[in-house]
Amino acid sequence: MDYTELKKLLQDNLTVSQETLKIVKQLNRARLWGRFFFFLKWGIILALLIVGFITIQPYLELFTNNIEQLSDTLSQLKNLSPGQ
Repeated sequence: MDYTELKKLLQDNLTVSQETLKIVKQLNRARLWGRFFFFLKWGIILALLIVGFITIQPYLELFTNNIEQLSDTLSQLKNLSPGQ
């Protein structure tokens, strides 16, 4: 193997290494952005769940109070029925 062939092989190796480095940097950047959007997505989901629960809580309390009143009314009606 003479000097020119060796120089050409080294030059080709350098070119391929530079292209590989560029691709690896792009993959790393994509991985980082993917991780960022993964946490952003779950953060938004958790925030919406918390805000939704805080928003719906008064309605749930009202609903449970109405159910308790209905239950009390039905038990009073059951006690008034002459069939017992």
